[in-house]
Amino acid sequence: MAAASGVTMARHLERLCKRRRDVEIILVSRDNFILMTPLLFEVCSGALDARHCSFPIRAFLRTTRFVEAAVQGIDLERRVVHLSGERESVEMGYDQLVLAPGMRPRGRLFPPCLTEPRESCKFPKSGRSASSG
Repeated sequence: MAAASGVTMARHLERLCKRRRDVEIILVSRDNFILMTPLLFEVCSGALDARHCSFPIRAFLRTTRFVEAAVQGIDLERRVVHLSGERESVEMGYDQLVLAPGMRPRGRLFPPCLTEPRESCKFPKSGRSASSG
């Protein structure tokens, strides 16, 4: 239920279940794109345009259904994921649930964070935040 790690898992499951008609793979992510965060430094320096750092999720998927929504909660007893989209909130049932939360930036990769308090550091996690400085 994240972008790059979720897409990687969905592609792996597609390969494992390619002949199984009884299996439906659904990927839920609040973003409909994968952001290549290592390229954001080049956006900040002006060497690369921000649009070249993101790729549509659907382009990576073959048989996986994509749902653009944010996960608000998981009810393990009822086997339901609570989702909120742009217009509505819905519940989505599941038989098997795989969580792929991705990663969080580590402060030591950013030199100012070695000497400044963590809350004063800015972590570019979108093309917009990288190009706005």
